[in-house]
Amino acid sequence: MSENGKMVGILSEEDHARKVILKGKKAKKIRVRDIMTSEVIYTTPKQKLDKCLSLMVKNRFHHLPVLENDRLIGLLSIEDIKKNT
Repeated sequence: MSENGKMVGILSEEDHARKVILKGKKAKKIRVRDIMTSEVIYTTPKQKLDKCLSLMVKNRFHHLPVLENDRLIGLLSIEDIKKNT
């Protein structure tokens, strides 16, 4: 999620499962802001892919935002890394 061009959060399947499904809530009535992770782990375009993969494995997620000058410029997936290694 972004506000004024700056990334302020990210919503994962795990966020949805833990904060909606497991609590028996209705997804239609939930706002992204209420369940997103606001401390976003990210990378930059200059980072090496092996470091990105380590970060993703360590934190158990499949997508890593790519930021430049505090702006989202891409989203790196584990599949992207597999294709390029």
